[in-house]
Amino acid sequence: MFVFRGLNINGVLTKIDLTDNQFGEDEGVLITIKDMLHNNTTLKEMILKHNGFYEEGCKFILEAMQESEDEGMRKNETLIKLEFSEKAPSEIVSEIGKICLLNKKRKRKKGKRKGKGKKKKR
Repeated sequence: MFVFRGLNINGVLTKIDLTDNQFGEDEGVLITIKDMLHNNTTLKEMILKHNGFYEEGCKFILEAMQESEDEGMRKNETLIKLEFSEKAPSEIVSEIGKICLLNKKRKRKKGKRKGKGKKKKR
């Protein structure tokens, strides 16, 4: 749980593999992950395999990623990869994957700048 609190204020880390830490679907853990998703602006990849996230936990994380500024939360737009164990419900993991793909596409659009390339030497 403390690792997610640390990720809340992290300004450097872009990838973290938290495989096999057995966090489980404890409400405190899920709320801390939710807060981290809304506050962290650098994390691109997070691996949560073998941590006891099943239907309830994956659904909670999906809902946290779907929340918008209209609901008083900053929407996570940096996470482009989020992995769970094979036992996680595939339909929920698929929806999380779609959000990550949208974040990836959004990042590509922000990265392109028209007319800002190097000028050719003659």
